[in-house]
Amino acid sequence: MFVLLCPQEQCKSLLQMTRLRLILLSVFTTFMTFNLVSGASSDFKVTCGYNMSGGTPLSVITSRSMSALFCSLQCVNECSSATYSLTYQTCITFKEKFHNLTWTQAQDWCMMYKVEAISVTNWTLVFRAQSGINVSFYDLWETNGHHDDLSMSSDFPIGCYRLDNLGNCKRHFRSYVLDNWTNIDQIKISVYVNGSETAYMIFNGSASDRQSWFSRTFLVSSYWTFLANDTQVFWFSFQGETANGLSRRFLIFSYYWNCWTDSLYFMAIDSAYESCSPYWGPIPSYPMFFYSPVKQMVRPSAQPPEYRLADFLAVFINQKS
Repeated sequence: MFVLLCPQEQCKSLLQMTRLRLILLSVFTTFMTFNLVSGASSDFKVTCGYNMSGGTPLSVITSRSMSALFCSLQCVNECSSATYSLTYQTCITFKEKFHNLTWTQAQDWCMMYKVEAISVTNWTLVFRAQSGINVSFYDLWETNGHHDDLSMSSDFPIGCYRLDNLGNCKRHFRSYVLDNWTNIDQIKISVYVNGSETAYMIFNGSASDRQSWFSRTFLVSSYWTFLANDTQVFWFSFQGETANGLSRRFLIFSYYWNCWTDSLYFMAIDSAYESCSPYWGPIPSYPMFFYSPVKQMVRPSAQPPEYRLADFLAVFINQKS
């Protein structure tokens, strides 16, 4: 309980403002996402219930007349993202894009960001597959019309836009680019452990489609220096091996001899069943991303294990200028 000591009309005005502020807080803190500014080059989204930090602030403005709309208007030119406090009426603008900043849950803050491609240096993220969530990444890759970037929605875990461990990700991310596979220059596929890239391959995408690019014919460079000319590689396939209930995708594998002697550079197990699991280890959840941590193939049956498991897989593109 509190008491306001003020003239009657002023108290009435303050109480109305307080009620409005509480209503706004109750609406804006439901982690909802909505359009703020419309325009060909200035579309903004607002996600409330989060604050952003860790970047390079371009401006910090506190004003009684500040609003989410006015805050977003500070981002017309240089700014890529901003954060706004309903309580303090403070607007902070950032040079960095929203997915390169640190997010924390904060009930009275809203983060604002431009609707644009999720880019890392010179690469644009088009797919991110999270391990261990028991959802097929391959099925999502092939699902036409599923777009997690146009537009970004409130129910999509914000950590799934990132390549670090700053957010909790329980979904795969699929870009609209997969349904518009044109003007592609190069494709990069990477695996990550604890927020760091641990292996990668880069492919020429000029004459590819969204599956054929994953081919040794198109391979430009790789973490595995022997991969391009390794005569022991028999499987090099995005679709991989699906016979007899298997679901081995992104398969870079030796000839099939037996589970004891098989070797690999890379493999994604995309279902709960794997016939070689008694020899390679259990499949507690899927997908699982196996990769060689050295420059050559390793045996998944070796003890102690020669392979490593990645936290997630990411696919990027470069488009022709």
